[in-house]
Amino acid sequence: MKNPLPVTKAQARFFSPGILLLALICMALPFVSISCGTQDLGTYTGYELMGGQHINGEDVSGFFAATLLLIALLAGIGIVFWKDPKNTLASLGLVGFGLLMLITLAFSISARVAEANQEFGGTVTVESSLRIGWYLVFLLLLLAAASNVYLMKFFPKDD
Repeated sequence: MKNPLPVTKAQARFFSPGILLLALICMALPFVSISCGTQDLGTYTGYELMGGQHINGEDVSGFFAATLLLIALLAGIGIVFWKDPKNTLASLGLVGFGLLMLITLAFSISARVAEANQEFGGTVTVESSLRIGWYLVFLLLLLAAASNVYLMKFFPKDD
C-alpha cells in the first residue's frame, strides 16, 4: 500500500516522541478537581498527583499510576534514539502502558474520593472531576498509538 503522507521513515519516526513530548507538557495542566459540595478543595496537575498533597489539614499520598505514566512518557520519548527494528513496537507498548496507567489513575482518584465519602459517613459529599490535562494526555496517547501503527504499516522494515 502506498504511503498517504509525503514523509520518509526518518521523519515519521519522530511523530510519536513529539506527540509524547506534548503529553508530557500537558501533565502540567489541571488533571483533576476535588470539591465538597460547592467548596473547591483543589485542582491538581498530573505532576502534583505523583507526590503527596496536603488537603484541608490532611496528608494525602500520591498516586503510583501517575509516576508510572510519567516513566512511560519519558521512555517513549527516549526510545527514538534506540536503533533497533523493534523500537516502533516497543514505543507502541509504552503508549499502551501509558494509556492503562492514565485510566488506572482516574479510577484510583474515584476510589479515594469514594473512600473519603465513606469516612464522612454521608454527611458531606466529596466529588472529583477530570480536567483538561487528563483529557489532552488521553487524546495525545491515542494519537501516539496511531502514529506508531502508521509507522509499522507503511515502513515495515528498518532503513
